Amino acid sequence: MKTCKYCGKWIEWRRDASGKAIPVDPDGTPHHRTCRAWHAHKAEQARRDREAKLVYGLVRAACTPPGENPDQLHFPF
Repeated sequence: MKTCKYCGKWIEWRRDASGKAIPVDPDGTPHHRTCRAWHAHKAEQARRDREAKLVYGLVRAACTPPGENPDQLHFPF
């Protein structure tokens, strides 16, 4: 048995119907359903992704001259 890297509880690795390895609790419940630490990690990761997209969008809008392709970054120096 291994331990969850987010909460430290014991988990087992099993294969689902499609052959993908998934972590399960010793009682057979998929661990991602019961791991609060995993859910907190995913929420924090989503928040960081949203902030990065917001910052990237603001930087791109501020640095791209009008009439140019908005997919290309242009930094006026």
